[in-house]
Amino acid sequence: MTFVAVYAIIFLVKHILLCSNSIPLAGLAASLCRQPGLEVLHADLADLRAPPGPDDVVIVDAARTAEALALLRPHPAWRLLSVDAATGTLTAYAAQSHLVHEVQEIVRYLKDTQ
Repeated sequence: MTFVAVYAIIFLVKHILLCSNSIPLAGLAASLCRQPGLEVLHADLADLRAPPGPDDVVIVDAARTAEALALLRPHPAWRLLSVDAATGTLTAYAAQSHLVHEVQEIVRYLKDTQ
């Protein structure tokens, strides 16, 4: 994932729904709170009943990624960041799907997203 994609996911949003009580993600939340135009909201992943809007990003610890994906899958506008503090890995997910009929469509999609 490129820096531009991560920038677009985080900094072009209005609300960050932080679904974690971990110390590393608390530090991330403190940094994000200092960014103008962003509102960081703490939420329990199990209580995430209202679907996130198109201006929202949900952030979870990597250990809860599967749970978050299962909860968010029915909502068309969700975006998810999974943070693994142990490895320093950030994985971005988005609810986008593309109907393809041949391999060339997959190749074209991959070239367009680079």
